[in-house]
Amino acid sequence: MKPIPFRIPWIQHQCADCLRIAIIASALCCMQVSAQPTPAHPDWSSFQFLLGEWTGEGSGDPGQGTGTFTFSMDLQNHVIIRRNQSGFPATKTHAAFSHNDLMVVYQEPGKPTSAMYFDNEGHTIQYHTALPTNGKSITFTSDPLPARPRFQLSYTSLSPDSLLIIFEIAPPSTPDHFTKYLEGRAYRSGTVPVIQSEEKQK
Repeated sequence: MKPIPFRIPWIQHQCADCLRIAIIASALCCMQVSAQPTPAHPDWSSFQFLLGEWTGEGSGDPGQGTGTFTFSMDLQNHVIIRRNQSGFPATKTHAAFSHNDLMVVYQEPGKPTSAMYFDNEGHTIQYHTALPTNGKSITFTSDPLPARPRFQLSYTSLSPDSLLIIFEIAPPSTPDHFTKYLEGRAYRSGTVPVIQSEEKQK
């Protein structure tokens, strides 16, 4: 005996109606997205001196450290991503440790250029930038938040292949009083001055 197909007409009609509704909803969503104006392409002219691969060294409260970092365009030039890796040798006060972080720089219409920072210790920092008209320096400054320190990170071009980097911290009680925490210099990969290599060999 052949099995009798088990069909319930009203369920079939409901499924067909649901399918038609889903297709119409998808089409409407596509129409809404396509109707939105295309955002203006970000202007990254002030960041050109930072783009590339860098090797740096610096000193400060954590001790003497070395590291590498990159600034590169991403997402079809809509953001700039900085990836940083640095290491600090053991001292009398702390063991050797390494630090890794990532920062995404982005622009929104009518707002200052912003950046979001993440690191391997679980810290996040929201930055806003100050862009001098000379195109040779950029300062990232975090907003003051209750009971939290404030941070400021600046890059200054010393030459096409070298940078001065300063990282400062302000305590919650005086959020506008920044104190230097780290200072260092960075050189484009492949252009590290010979004098540095000689000093390291001594």
